[in-house]
Amino acid sequence: MKGSTKHEAGNRKSMWYALLASCFLFLVSLLICSCGSTDFQGENYGDIMASPKGLELTPHEHKQGWGKSDCSICHNMSFIHLVDRSGTGIDMAVVRGQVATEGLSSCLDCHITNGIDGPTCASCHANGVDEGDGD
Repeated sequence: MKGSTKHEAGNRKSMWYALLASCFLFLVSLLICSCGSTDFQGENYGDIMASPKGLELTPHEHKQGWGKSDCSICHNMSFIHLVDRSGTGIDMAVVRGQVATEGLSSCLDCHITNGIDGPTCASCHANGVDEGDGD
């Protein structure tokens, strides 16, 4: 009899551990699933057109990324240009398509040089040079 009582106590203890482990896993799963939002709108920098230079990045506003050519170090390309927070009417799907097609070089088209030395397409075109005007 003593052996069977010990065995039953061991089984009950194992059941409680299994129940506690299941509850723990359920709570962790619940927390992980509730972290996100179904209304995710990507990176939000507010109305950047209201800044002194508009879309052009400045060292004051872009402290961490100033002078870096690889925008994807800080910006996940899947989370940018999802919403027109400036109200310009620009089709963000077109902007995302341009970034997907042209890659990081397309960032300079709107955000100018970001402190990177040397000529860029955006620096020439911002000064009135068109495609038919030469190099």
